[in-house]
Amino acid sequence: MWLRDERNEYVLCFRPLGASPSPEKQHICRYIEVDAREAMKSAHEKLLTTEIIDDMKKSLPGLWASAQ
Repeated sequence: MWLRDERNEYVLCFRPLGASPSPEKQHICRYIEVDAREAMKSAHEKLLTTEIIDDMKKSLPGLWASAQ
């Protein structure tokens, strides 16, 4: 996770564990961009917000299949 200051958002990188050892698939990942205010709200509440969960549901389902 890192802060992208120019867009006032955090970028989260997700990688599958136990993926294929082939070199061309070692760097497969999905990125989710989270508005800084949304990230702060999530941190304050110690829960993922609905917006973050929806982004994860949309972006992550194909990650494991891509890594095989």
